[in-house]
Amino acid sequence: MITTCNLDENFEFDTGQTIIQNGQTIIQDGQNIIQYGQNIIQNGQKLNLCSRCNKQLSDKRAYTRHIGICKGYDSKTCSRCLKQFGSYQARWRHMNTVKCTSSQVTTVSPVQSSSAINTITNHNTITNHNTITNNNFNIDASNNVTIQLNFGEEALEKLCNQPDYIQRMEQLVRLGKYALPQHISDIYFNDSFPLNNTIQKTRHKDKFVKVKTGDNEWNLRAMDDVYKTLTERMESYMTPYFAHVEKQMELVYDENRTKFKQMTKNIREFGHKVLWLDWKCDDIRQIGVELKEPYCENERRRRIQEMKNMLLAHIYDKTRELLSL
Repeated sequence: MITTCNLDENFEFDTGQTIIQNGQTIIQDGQNIIQYGQNIIQNGQKLNLCSRCNKQLSDKRAYTRHIGICKGYDSKTCSRCLKQFGSYQARWRHMNTVKCTSSQVTTVSPVQSSSAINTITNHNTITNHNTITNNNFNIDASNNVTIQLNFGEEALEKLCNQPDYIQRMEQLVRLGKYALPQHISDIYFNDSFPLNNTIQKTRHKDKFVKVKTGDNEWNLRAMDDVYKTLTERMESYMTPYFAHVEKQMELVYDENRTKFKQMTKNIREFGHKVLWLDWKCDDIRQIGVELKEPYCENERRRRIQEMKNMLLAHIYDKTRELLSL
């Protein structure tokens, strides 16, 4: 249950902290306070507090960097249901294994009466995370579990927990756009994770692939229709790595910007190349790396088509290897 209201005077929450926010709107969910406006005073001290995600920054320089990349929630919060986690790995695991839905939150306008209080129902379905309810897992009467992974639902958690994961990601970043075929090998044609083989290409001269849509069920799809899913899975595969880099780079950014740029050079170059290929690159920006958006739509389409052709050829080659075993 989320309650929104306007305050015209000091208001004390359960934390024992007093917030003065001059009649501006707040949202309280029982734990977190999201406020619109930076004029917050706590124990007589003005804070460097983000007005979007309520994160307190150490100094003005850190605040300026953060406000340029803030998405309205911190990097340990699910972007779909806005649930907060204690670590980047927990957030990543949640976003890749739980079918959560978007939160629907309505705020009260500051021009409304200060006595107006609206109660909004969060339409998210809360499930016990110890119980898997989606159709990727079929349990028969004998309690034997048959795991079925369809295209777009590949299990990435164990893949990202491999001992050489960070080293592998550093290698892929250095490859630039040519990292994408390697993503296909790592995710979909990995001998250690055969359940992730949810895409194949058995005919060479067309632009179609077969994707797994059920138990022993494969359907033909155009590359144009599956490309977005492929890029989203690739980005999810790299999310824990970028979270790792963000944690390592926090102090470097604040203390030495030149050193920060040198240490993130490969990531910046990688981001500039994959932005042309329809990657969102939100995780890269979260580190503090500044990226320039593609400037020519015709060139962007050309590069994407070139990458689609490259991925089609790679999927075909990997499928031949797989079926010849």
